[in-house]
Amino acid sequence: MISNLWVPPTGFPMGELTLDSRALRPGMTFVALRGTHGDGRAFLKEAIAQGAVSIITEANDRDHWPAVSVPEWSVAQLSLHISALAGAYYDHPSRELKVVGVTGTNGKTSCTQWLSQVLPQCAWMGTLGLGWGQQSRGGYLTTPDAITVQKNLRWVQQQGMSTVVMEVSSHALDQGRVAGVSFVGAVLTQITSDHLDYHKTQEAYVRAKERLFCWDSLGFMVLNRDDAMGQRWMGRHRERSIPIWTYGLGPSNRKGDNSVAVSEVSLQADGVRFKGLFRGRASWFEVPVLGRFNMFNVLAVMTCALAMDVPWDELPARLATLQAPVGRMQQFGGAGLPLVVIDFAHTPDALRQVLETIRGIMVPSARLYCVFGCGGERDTMKRPVMGEIALKGADEVILTTDNPRGENPEVILKQVQEGMSGGKPYFVEPNRRRAIELAITQARTGDVVLIAGKGHETYQEIKGQKIPFNDGLIAQMTLNRRLVS
Repeated sequence: MISNLWVPPTGFPMGELTLDSRALRPGMTFVALRGTHGDGRAFLKEAIAQGAVSIITEANDRDHWPAVSVPEWSVAQLSLHISALAGAYYDHPSRELKVVGVTGTNGKTSCTQWLSQVLPQCAWMGTLGLGWGQQSRGGYLTTPDAITVQKNLRWVQQQGMSTVVMEVSSHALDQGRVAGVSFVGAVLTQITSDHLDYHKTQEAYVRAKERLFCWDSLGFMVLNRDDAMGQRWMGRHRERSIPIWTYGLGPSNRKGDNSVAVSEVSLQADGVRFKGLFRGRASWFEVPVLGRFNMFNVLAVMTCALAMDVPWDELPARLATLQAPVGRMQQFGGAGLPLVVIDFAHTPDALRQVLETIRGIMVPSARLYCVFGCGGERDTMKRPVMGEIALKGADEVILTTDNPRGENPEVILKQVQEGMSGGKPYFVEPNRRRAIELAITQARTGDVVLIAGKGHETYQEIKGQKIPFNDGLIAQMTLNRRLVS
């Protein structure tokens, strides 16, 4: 999977690499990459004016763009090679680190965050940015661009880390953003439907995910045997010499040297309690995470840790202190106020699982409110499905905006409502702040308000602008007003 095309022509002046002409400083090399929504070659003149010492361009259709006055290196299918090129520039940091990639539709952020808490000298990279322990910097796409990935790995190495766990999205795998990364391990959470706006078919989405498990550098893979794709890939990769570790709740996972299973699971309001089973041994675990769906994430973390030589006897203590990532089942209020839960759930399966989890820990007389919307310029087919799930799973639904981006919010709301016909009444409030305030104001003590879709995000993206917006901050301010009213 690692491209060998990383040696520039003799005498080619190579400066620090950047894909963004706006961030270019004198002496840097501008990489004019052709992307999904734009072409970096449109900014060649700007890059040279900013002081670029050299240019690396996509060779295809090069004649359609202006000539440059600095040394240029044209590379066919540049996007597939830029990761390896950046890796060479930063002295191949992934070859010195233990890099583990985590992929799946949901659960990537929780798994990477928790693995960084369980594994020694371990950093994380993904949706929440880059960091370890209480240290963090930036905030990115699920997987950053190819140059940023390599730059981050180099920085982490310089900080003395020995391991990096990173979220690997289907987009990143399809676009070659991690092609030059040497992964020692690959972890699957689970796969449902998502990103069909990009991949067009579920089959293409699944194929992109599986690429991570075909990496030449892999030393192990971790698969969810309770997931249909996990079972299929286990059979498909069985003949390879790579150790396959599996986890799951079902009894079939209790056999095999590299299989982790559980019994006597108890889902409680403050976490989960279960007996972990591994190689004929059984240990009790009490983990402060909510919900059955998080059980799978915890099992993935346990299994990966075992694959990386963490002793079984140490796992109960390490998992007992796990801290939830920002915006993942994050709780506000309670104790005389409604309980507010902020979660990133933005797919049908994630929303369903979060609603079921909250319902399972509520008292029967309490009511469950759900504030949610769907993002613009993303998979439109999931919109009515999410509307249907919200209406079935919650007692009160307030439909609002998410990140409409360049789409008309009213069109998005109407598409969500197509799945909400014939059911109980619901309320539509396009203004997300007012929707959150309305739900928390109406809820009684003991009720639960789920605010879904944006989680950790601190902005709302509208017509090309990222406007400061924080679900958790608005929820806390609204709860505070209730305290003094």
